Amino acid sequence: MKTDFVPRQFWDQKILAWEHNKYFKRRPVLDVNSSLKERKRLAVAILKRKAQQQSVVELGCGSGVILLDLKDVHLKKYLGLDLSPVAIAEAKKRAQALKLPFPVEFQVADVSNIEKDIECDTSFSLGLFDWLSNEEVEALILKVKCQNFFHSFTERRWSLQRLLHRGYVFFMYGYRTRTYVPSSRSKSEVENLFLQKKPVEFISSKKLGIGALVHNYSDLDTL
Repeated sequence: MKTDFVPRQFWDQKILAWEHNKYFKRRPVLDVNSSLKERKRLAVAILKRKAQQQSVVELGCGSGVILLDLKDVHLKKYLGLDLSPVAIAEAKKRAQALKLPFPVEFQVADVSNIEKDIECDTSFSLGLFDWLSNEEVEALILKVKCQNFFHSFTERRWSLQRLLHRGYVFFMYGYRTRTYVPSSRSKSEVENLFLQKKPVEFISSKKLGIGALVHNYSDLDTL
């Protein structure tokens, strides 16, 4: 029986098991989640190079998995936002256990409908755009006032990997809902979403698979 897609309920039930499977489960032969680990590696590398002594906001932070790799990054402050109370509760536990050398804060927030502006030096997200409409992404871009940003997204281009991903998402949970459709965007479509911001550039590679990063830095070629 098909039901309406309710994002908060969906992620409350899914997020912790999903993160464990994607980031922590050992795969001795074929790591099917290598592209997700690569985008996290890139995010950490960007923060280490560009966000020292800056205030950083992660949109759709989940349980704060990225904090595990930020012990050597001297941020001014980290703020994580996610609509799942389950994820945020776990994130607070993780941050407390890590004893990071910078202030950490988490808030339950629906980033697809932010009421007040968010101000920071750097904002980023890993996978969030795939769950938002173009209108929601544009609204989010306007609400987050930052000097620099980077966001991952699924690139719309033909490949066997993308076809397999669409099939996987559909058979895992898409067929049970009326409103969830796997989201992807072309680079030109993403570029248009940022027209009111600085000019953007992209990072894509075989390691990222069907994923890509949009950002407004000018010197990330050596990551």
